[in-house]
Amino acid sequence: MKVHWILFCSAIFLLTSYQNGVTHDSESWIYSLISNENTEKVSSTNLLSRQKRAVTSNMLEYVADVEISFSDPQFLVLFRNVLSGLELPISRPGPDVIIQSINISTECNIRGDQKQCSCGSGYKWPTDVCTANPPCSSTVSQHCSCISKFPLEGQYCQLPLSQVIAVNMSITILSPFTEDLKNSSSGLYMDYKTRLETVFNENYKTLDGFRSATVTGFRKGSTIADYTILMENFTVQDLEDANSGVIGNLSEYYKLGDPPITTVLTHLTNFTVSPDPFFEGDDLMLKCETKSNSVSITWLNGSAHISGNSTRYTIYPSKIQEGVSVSILKIANITFSDQGIYTCLLNQSGITYKNSYNISVSPLAFIKSNDVSIVCNGSDVKVLKCCREGGNIDSLNATWTNKSGSSAILGISGNTSSCFTYTLNATEKQCRPESSGEETTYKCEIKAGNVIKTSKEIKVKFYRNANVTISSNNQLQVSVGESFSLTCTSDVTNVVNVSWEIIDETTKEEKLIDQKYYNPINKTHPTSVLNATASKDWNGTYRCNVSQDIVRNSANTTIIVFPLPLQNEIIVHPSIGIFKCPESATIKCCVIKGDYDVKININNILLDIPEDSTSTNGNQVCYIKKYPPDPCHKDTGNFTAYCRFKNSKIKENKFEVRSPNIRMTKISDDVPLCNDSQIGIGKQKDENNMPCQLKYTVSTGSPMGGNLTYRCNIPVWQIIANNCISASINTLLSSAQHLNSSPQLNKTLDIYLTDLRNITKQEQNVIQKSTGNLNAMVQILSVISEVPNITVTQRMMENFLTTVNTIVENNTIDTWKNLSEAGKEDSSLLLRSVENFAKRFDIANQSISITDNENVQLQGITVRNNINEHYNKSFHFRNSTGNVFMKLDHLQPDSRIVSIAYSTLKDILPKPNNTNASVNGLVMSTVLAPNNNLSDKISISMTFSVSNLLLQNPECAFWNFSLSSGHAGWDNTGCQPKMDGDKVNCVCSHLTSFSILMSPSDNEEEDHLLSVITYIGVGISLGSLVLCIIIEALVWKSVTKNRTSYMRHVCFVNIVVSLLIADIWFIIGAIPNIYNYSNVCVVITFFSHFFYLSLFFWMLAMALMLLYLLVYVFQDLSKSTMIAIAFCLGYGCPLIISIITIAVTQPVKHYTKQKNCWLNVNDSKAFLAFVVPALTIVAVNFVIFLITTIKILRPAIGDKPRTEERRTLLKIAKSIAILTPLLGLTWGFGLGVTINDNKILHAIFAALNSFQGFFILVFVTLWDKKVREALMNKCRLSKWPSLHTKSTLESSTENPKTLSRAINTLFGKTGIYKISSAATSSITGTTSDSHSLLK
Repeated sequence: MKVHWILFCSAIFLLTSYQNGVTHDSESWIYSLISNENTEKVSSTNLLSRQKRAVTSNMLEYVADVEISFSDPQFLVLFRNVLSGLELPISRPGPDVIIQSINISTECNIRGDQKQCSCGSGYKWPTDVCTANPPCSSTVSQHCSCISKFPLEGQYCQLPLSQVIAVNMSITILSPFTEDLKNSSSGLYMDYKTRLETVFNENYKTLDGFRSATVTGFRKGSTIADYTILMENFTVQDLEDANSGVIGNLSEYYKLGDPPITTVLTHLTNFTVSPDPFFEGDDLMLKCETKSNSVSITWLNGSAHISGNSTRYTIYPSKIQEGVSVSILKIANITFSDQGIYTCLLNQSGITYKNSYNISVSPLAFIKSNDVSIVCNGSDVKVLKCCREGGNIDSLNATWTNKSGSSAILGISGNTSSCFTYTLNATEKQCRPESSGEETTYKCEIKAGNVIKTSKEIKVKFYRNANVTISSNNQLQVSVGESFSLTCTSDVTNVVNVSWEIIDETTKEEKLIDQKYYNPINKTHPTSVLNATASKDWNGTYRCNVSQDIVRNSANTTIIVFPLPLQNEIIVHPSIGIFKCPESATIKCCVIKGDYDVKININNILLDIPEDSTSTNGNQVCYIKKYPPDPCHKDTGNFTAYCRFKNSKIKENKFEVRSPNIRMTKISDDVPLCNDSQIGIGKQKDENNMPCQLKYTVSTGSPMGGNLTYRCNIPVWQIIANNCISASINTLLSSAQHLNSSPQLNKTLDIYLTDLRNITKQEQNVIQKSTGNLNAMVQILSVISEVPNITVTQRMMENFLTTVNTIVENNTIDTWKNLSEAGKEDSSLLLRSVENFAKRFDIANQSISITDNENVQLQGITVRNNINEHYNKSFHFRNSTGNVFMKLDHLQPDSRIVSIAYSTLKDILPKPNNTNASVNGLVMSTVLAPNNNLSDKISISMTFSVSNLLLQNPECAFWNFSLSSGHAGWDNTGCQPKMDGDKVNCVCSHLTSFSILMSPSDNEEEDHLLSVITYIGVGISLGSLVLCIIIEALVWKSVTKNRTSYMRHVCFVNIVVSLLIADIWFIIGAIPNIYNYSNVCVVITFFSHFFYLSLFFWMLAMALMLLYLLVYVFQDLSKSTMIAIAFCLGYGCPLIISIITIAVTQPVKHYTKQKNCWLNVNDSKAFLAFVVPALTIVAVNFVIFLITTIKILRPAIGDKPRTEERRTLLKIAKSIAILTPLLGLTWGFGLGVTINDNKILHAIFAALNSFQGFFILVFVTLWDKKVREALMNKCRLSKWPSLHTKSTLESSTENPKTLSRAINTLFGKTGIYKISSAATSSITGTTSDSHSLLK
């Protein structure tokens, strides 16, 4: 290594002439040390500078510094030899210059990056240089001899100079103190100062090395003058002698105090501190040494005296050692509160020996760098650090040790201005595989000298790159359905994580495989084995990732998955069949097209299938085999067969898939059979299942699913059940069966549920009408609910519930019942599936509410802090409500409670056996996850609104999935009911699906009788109304000869037609379970409402026409105008009222009753939209009837109404008199039934409402004399006997008289007016005819 040297030499020489100067070049500097003795100032800097003195009065001393630079180390040896050979002093000719000495003051060298400057013999670096530059050693003192850095230009080592001593003194003058003595420019101040300094200099100049005596100020206490004497060396005795001279001289001018002079000496007291340096928490020793024979020493902290008997301070007894008084003060466990100036005082003979030391406590707070991880690759370098907070480390040193851990990796120590460092790196050879990732602790011990002050520990983990390999237990080519395994081996076993990925070869998508398929790697299991069953999702490149915190290593291999059908995807036909010789049986095995090697095994004999023995249907191919060979031998017996599938692209592949077994039975050839080329042959009443995908041609790539069931009714097969599954739903079912083997369960399930929701919506109509599709949907949901190791998200749950909502709509109830009648418990399976899926629901927020569906809703919470909390959730459907309440004090935090409510499941689940009870409210399920065996602590309260108020005897029940009979059903164990109005409260001690069971009332026979009366009466009414219309058509021309009668019959016919159509809609609405079809029920209710209102408004039109003809006799309205007004009133007003009613109530689903196609009574009060107008019209008609009767029976004087018109008006009044009480009483009782559910009211209303048509026929149509006459005339034309006609007419004419008498008697006017029959009058009926009615 090349070394460069720089030498600084110092030469002292004397110059004898002021006129001659010394020159210097760029490499030398000459400093004047002494220029004028009288003007020299002493400061702290001067005290540390070089020696300065005047040699003679006419000579000056100079110091010349010379810098010499060289690279050859031999030059230094030669130069030292030259200097040692010189004879000093040396004189040179010319100006009087004497060289007194030449010395090497500073020696610097550079070795690579390291620099060092050391002082020559007798030379030292000044304190400021020592402080500003790092020393060669760790010791820092006032003067140092070596620094590890080049100093600033012009700074070299110097000779220590003689110490100038400053002695502080004071003299007391017994004279008053004035303010002028505070002003240094005042005359009094200057007078005192000049006189005192003259005396001081005169007396103290005798002291050795005296420099000056200066007054520094005045203060009170009489007048005290403070002054300072500067000198190089003196004795105490010399100073006392000089003080005596000062006192003697000043006594001539001033009266002095006693004692007159006070002297404070600091240079004779040596103050040392140990340890040095010291830090917070150290025991600090202060040692005071005074050149005195007195042991009376006092310690001060600031101005406070220190007592030596406290716990913090200890003052050891003073003693005299070699003429020096020694006192020691100990400060125990020094803290920041101990900082300050500490002083030791000793008074002897009027002289105070004093010295002080400013204690500044340095905190020794160190921080360490963070724990680190290092990869053993030789290039990963990490530096550990222990750094001092707010300070440097010049006076400290550190030791790094490996405290714990199996790694024995050493680093390189170093330091910065405030940190100790330890640099670590490692190679792969230094790190053992079995120790990779283990923790090693490195300890940094901070020392002051050899004393450990503090320590820090840093944890280091060394990671070795793992050698990862993948092996397979079989070939890397597998078929769908074939099990395979991959083994990932790592030489590093301290693995934090192992993960497997599949990389799609086409899209390059990386799919993380779920952990359920493989095991982790650890010290006891150094391999991770991936076990899976192949499907198309498992095709791709496999990557095994071995992760160790900051290191990740991996290995790859590729698995090719070839298609092969699974057993449940192979359709065989027939599965069980018969054959007879000499004909052969046809066997079919059908799958989705693929590269398959297909053979058929018959009675354990493997046979080939000819290539031409296949058929295709869309994307489906069927392999066909005829067996036994045609013709078959008579000895051929029963046989069992199956199709064997292998993938033709995999050589030496032993994996195969077998179809379901086919069992064929031989029968005798004389048995009658059903024979069909597709279905096969069968005996009488044999049943055969025909796969739907073989029966129907599919245009899509996906085949249908399910079976068609046929029964043999010789000679043909008859279909008895259609359980076909649409192609799209069959694809969903097939995909659901593969979910459990998906590499990414949660992700795949999330996507699948979205598709399931969308396809279910699209196939809604198909599902509602097909038991096969509905059963497939239930199977799909069941498979989903049983997929293990999944976490159900909110989106998954929403899609799941939307699917459930679709398949439990009202329109599917009949299909559900068909499934139940076929012995399938699909409704129970659906309920269990929803419960199981809800248990997996991870409620991300504290609560969840999914209530947008019409038929199923969900609410739930995650229990956080269960103190004083409870679970309270309400459900609101169209016609039903429910509530779930449960206390949470017994549940663990993070438990999940989920409640599901169904509005239609009450009609889907089977009714209880051997009872007439039915479900009469919501079905509500509540599940708890995890359960944690809390069954004995659970108490759940549920409130159900009653759907059918006619049912009684409420009973709380739950759906028991495992009754003693082996089937599911309703069970009332563990629940107590309480009826509260139209609500039932159930308190149960367990969780599952609950509802309420209610039975019909005890008067079931009476209810049945009312139903019989209603149906018979409505039937009679319909016949009567039709007969009324026929009669009106027959007699129309005979009874409408004037305007009044014409309008009467128009109104009457429309009343009959309205009632007829209304009753027809009533019959339609009475069809069992028609209310389950909500849209159809709305239509029925609308038209029933409209036509029932119409008959009342036509009654009103008839009454208003009567009132008009009686009151406005002399005003004329044309027939067409009256008809227009009547039709607007009869149909326009009902239409407006009906439309407004449905528009207001249907959007909120409160238009119809729940179990009846009629206006809602309880929720929206839509029933009032009929009752109020109807009863109002009844009241108006009654008033008009009274007015009309009075007007006719009390005509004005002189009125002579025409007989025919008066008779017509009486007929109108009679019709009103009959219809108004009839219809009014009927619907009055109807209103009463809605208010009070009384059996008597029900019976009266049923009778009146059912026989309205019959009453109208008898008391309105047939009671009309003119109608009867017209009918009799029709009868004459039909050759009826005239005698019979005459007698009939005579008997009929008595009726008006009887009515007349009754009315006159009613109004108290018997015999005053006579209403004549005048049966044969003929009136043409002009518009002006009515004007003479009341003449």
